[in-house]
Formats: sequence, C-alpha cells, structure tokens
Amino acid sequence: MQVELSEVECLNIIQAINNLMNLKNLEFIKPEYKLKFFYALSKNLRIIQEHLKQLQETKEKDEKWQEYEKKRISLCEKYAEKDEKGEAKKDNNGIFIGLENNIEFTKEINKLQTEYKDCAYINVKMPMDIYKFNIEWLPVNTDLLGVYINILYNLIEENKNE
Repeated sequence: MQVELSEVECLNIIQAINNLMNLKNLEFIKPEYKLKFFYALSKNLRIIQEHLKQLQETKEKDEKWQEYEKKRISLCEKYAEKDEKGEAKKDNNGIFIGLENNIEFTKEINKLQTEYKDCAYINVKMPMDIYKFNIEWLPVNTDLLGVYINILYNLIEENKNE
C-alpha cells in the first residue's frame, strides 16, 4: 500500500523497528504472529532505508541543503546527550540520543527549519509502497505500546473483523 512519509517520520519508524526487533521479552508477541510480525518489520525497514538512500543521494547535490544540514548537525551535537568524553551520543543507526524531549533543541530546530523552509527537502513527504501488517501482530504488554502504535501508524492495518 502506498503512503507518504517525511524523512523524520521514516527515521522515527526505523528507530522503532530497530527497538522492536531487539526486544528481549518476546512472550509479549503471540507465538502465531512472531514470524509475520518480524517479517513485516524487516520488509518495511528495507523499503524505508532504500527511499532514504535515494533521497540522500539527491540531497547531496543541493548546496542549500548541505548548508542546512551542517547547521542541523551542529544543533544536534549541541543538545544531544554527551558521553564521558563530552561528545554527542548516537544510537546504532547514527541518530543522536536525547533530543526527543529537549525543548531548547526543538525551538532551535524549528527556527532553523523556518529559515530554510524554501529548501525542497525539509519535511517533504515521499510516496512509498509499504507492507502493512495487522495490528494484532504488535507486542501487547510493552510499556511503549502507545508510542509504537503512534510511530508505526502508517504501517498498521486495522483488524476489519471488529
């Protein structure tokens, strides 16, 4: 099914998928859904990563985007959690850690996006064919279920029987 997702939405989905694929406590997923669930996550991960790769290749040719990106990374490094050496922490996907609830970072990044609003790649929605999966396949007893449903919303197919 085709949906339109922004780059930020794609990155959030990738992070959620990676977190779900690394769950240690798999009894929260019904046994009959485990294979289907992880297949759906893996398939969507590949689809989204390929779209992001294509977008990145296009953006690398745009000077205004490069200017914006340098400023964005600088803000991320400034506000991200720091390691023992004082350097910005990143997760396994290279995404800065600790920016989600940082009010100052959000203000600064919104200001930067407003400044570069005419840059073609900021918050652009990319059409892509994703693989929808049944809502019943999600792990049910995780503390972050609501967060996962919100982030993966465009990948979830509602149960039509209810």
